[in-house]
Amino acid sequence: MIDRSSLLEEFSLALKQEIEYIKRTGGDTKFILRNGQLIDSYGGKFIYEFVTDTPIELDDDTPVNIRYGGESISGSIITVNGLRVLLGLDKNIGSKIPEIIIIASAYFLLEALQEKIDDVISRKISLNIDIAMKTFGFQDSYIGEDYNFSLLLIL
Repeated sequence: MIDRSSLLEEFSLALKQEIEYIKRTGGDTKFILRNGQLIDSYGGKFIYEFVTDTPIELDDDTPVNIRYGGESISGSIITVNGLRVLLGLDKNIGSKIPEIIIIASAYFLLEALQEKIDDVISRKISLNIDIAMKTFGFQDSYIGEDYNFSLLLIL
């Protein structure tokens, strides 16, 4: 029988190693965004709209860093709609921005998953271990009785 807690520890360690590998090998994605405008600010975030020459595939809430004027500024993707990109930045970089480089973290989803696994290990959140073990094939799953139904034709 598989020790469930050591399996969770193994998953967590594997994710940490993968995250470190991506960080070390530079697995980040870079894009150039142009014609930026400050369109709003609230909650300490500055909302900018930019355009890009080519469609980019980044999910909403993806953490990003931008390079502008020799600075690196943190933020996140609010939404991508065609060639328009809405960013929420931690700093006001002006009302009109000719061009920035956006760097999207390739490992942020892995970090989020790794945090959840660590929360399960420390019992901050609960997990139905039986279902998880069955889902990943570490434990057999049994389906109830197999019922044979006959089709009755009423003429």
